[in-house]
Amino acid sequence: MDRGKLNKNNFKGNPLHWCAANNWPKEVHKCLEKGDNPYRPNRDGLSPMHAAIAHNAYLAVNILLERYTNDIAIVKEHMEKRFRWKMENNCWNKRPILIACTAEEREQVQLVASSCPSAIPFNVQVFVFFLTPYYGTQLTALDVCAKDKQTTVLRCINMLLPNGVLSLDRTDLRNDSMTYLQTACLYNRVEKIPSLLAHGSHLYATGNGDSIPLMTACRTMKTDIVKLLLTKYVNHYDPTVLDNQQRNVFHICLETANPKLTDYVLKALISYRTAKFGETESEAFNRIFPYKSEEHKFLTTWSRIRPIMKEQCAQYVVQYRLDLTYSNGECLNVVQLLSRKLALDYCFEEIRRNPDILKLEEGGADKRASSSLQTQSSGFCPGAV
Repeated sequence: MDRGKLNKNNFKGNPLHWCAANNWPKEVHKCLEKGDNPYRPNRDGLSPMHAAIAHNAYLAVNILLERYTNDIAIVKEHMEKRFRWKMENNCWNKRPILIACTAEEREQVQLVASSCPSAIPFNVQVFVFFLTPYYGTQLTALDVCAKDKQTTVLRCINMLLPNGVLSLDRTDLRNDSMTYLQTACLYNRVEKIPSLLAHGSHLYATGNGDSIPLMTACRTMKTDIVKLLLTKYVNHYDPTVLDNQQRNVFHICLETANPKLTDYVLKALISYRTAKFGETESEAFNRIFPYKSEEHKFLTTWSRIRPIMKEQCAQYVVQYRLDLTYSNGECLNVVQLLSRKLALDYCFEEIRRNPDILKLEEGGADKRASSSLQTQSSGFCPGAV
């Protein structure tokens, strides 16, 4: 995420954004009272909440969270009393809730509203929240299953998209914008994280490159937040997921060249996998360490390791017994290590135990590395060449 987009001056063109960024509670209340939409993203996909969190406007954050809580309470009431859904059935909160602000928008929505929302499958539901009541109602569901209305429904959705969505995880369905938790991580707002989570934000929600908040905290080396997310809240999400570049948080830490942070994160991820999936430390490490790019096959974990981190990673290889027969990119792990002259004693030990490691596949990078590998191994493994 470009921090420049969160510069306070970039919010001047949007009154509620500007008041929130400056932590002006009276002005924020006035904007809301006159009908300003607190969920509307600006041209960069950022809402007033983004502005408030980025500029540590705690009073504005509290006002906006209170407004969200009140609006969600209205949604829940409609779900139970109007749609006749049980309160424990919370599948609705995984579906988009669009927002209608003006009278014209509300009228257009009513033209394609479903008369029986509970009959629509959950996985296709699209809800619309009215900022102000419309004939006694503030929530409706679009009739997405009616074939004769499909074009009109799509036109209605496109009309509402600029208004944002009623959510603490997404602000703009048109682009991959940063989540509120990611913004808190970016600006080291540790105290905002428990509050956002308590009001409904999720640590598994992705934004800005399909990354989770933990990735943002690691990328920007916010150690206190990293430790918080990997201890108190580690069971609220999967910290080992990949972003859109197939990186996990360990790979991201490697790029920061921060030895202490990398060590802490790796051990936390190993601990998570051993507890969650019953893996051994070695099994967990062998799932965390490899990096494979779908687009660039030549890239490996070692491509992301800075020189200052190589010896530390070599120690991990030995400590957690990296699987040398695994292909990390175009080459086997054993080739990657020997070509870089890392963890040589471990490599030689494993080859003595399993000489079949030397039976490299023909062709590609393995074939090119075969001569080097066999040359280095010939002195300690009889019959290697």
